[in-house]
Amino acid sequence: MSPTFVAAVLTAVIAASLHAQADTSSALSSRINGQALIRVSGRWGTRTLVGPRLSGRSLAFEGTELGLDSVDRIQVRGNAAGRGALIGAGIGLAGGLAMGIGLTSSLCNDGLGCRNAGGGSAFIALVSTAGGALLGALIGSTAKRWVTIYPGGGDSGLP
Repeated sequence: MSPTFVAAVLTAVIAASLHAQADTSSALSSRINGQALIRVSGRWGTRTLVGPRLSGRSLAFEGTELGLDSVDRIQVRGNAAGRGALIGAGIGLAGGLAMGIGLTSSLCNDGLGCRNAGGGSAFIALVSTAGGALLGALIGSTAKRWVTIYPGGGDSGLP
């Protein structure tokens, strides 16, 4: 590798890292300021905060301010739609393949064979995978869970 190539790659990586650090504060503010409830953890324990507001490196809630230096983790409410879609797609794929292979073997068992038996099985598997993913996402969207958006590393905290 040429030194020019290595220098170009390092420059791109460092620039992207600095850009990501600059965007972290505004992205974090937009995620926190739009929430009715967040869960904050630190050395002092875990608290659920009502109506939080992040400004710079300070988290305001219920008349109190807390520096992000004292926060180990911030979580917001989310859902399991993505995980549900993956599980549903997996179940749909397995069921579709089984159904497609079974249907093909029973319909193409007359000795004449089928011209496109594999294509039919693949189509059934594809449709059942998409259906399973949609159904899984729908079911998962109803399951609420806490999603971590900020891992920090502080040691002071709330009274």
